[in-house]
Amino acid sequence: MRFSRAAEHEADRVGFQMLSAAGYDPYAMAAFFEHLDRSTMSDNGVPPYVRTHPLTTERIADMEGRARRVPYRQPRQSVEYAFVRARARVLQVNYASDYREVASRLRSEIDDQTALNPAANWYGIALAQLLTGDYGAASDSLGRGGCSRAKKRARRRHRHRFARK
Repeated sequence: MRFSRAAEHEADRVGFQMLSAAGYDPYAMAAFFEHLDRSTMSDNGVPPYVRTHPLTTERIADMEGRARRVPYRQPRQSVEYAFVRARARVLQVNYASDYREVASRLRSEIDDQTALNPAANWYGIALAQLLTGDYGAASDSLGRGGCSRAKKRARRRHRHRFARK
């Protein structure tokens, strides 16, 4: 049993290094372990591997400790990702009041200067406004976000890529 625990510890360490080097959130491994631990409490549909390699609080704490020692690094996100993310944030809700709430959160991020891509947030706000039938406000939001300029740049880039081939 001692050897398997040592091997587990080594696998956790190597897995953490690989995930961190690949740019994943260092806290994600600990969060994943906690999620697995919660799902094993009921023992319903628990894979045999988890039963033979229990997720101890020591393993979870070790991953959290490792994550705390990794210097913070702002993740790189493509422009396309930012727009898809904003769209997904809006489309995950179903009611007009929820659309307004999402738009409010997106606007708060712009105002607080915490939005990673303000143009994408304006796009999300415009989409929420469009879905609530506020077409004038949606058009204004697109203008404020400079989305028309971004579209023109993307079209130029697209044409330039295919012109080289």
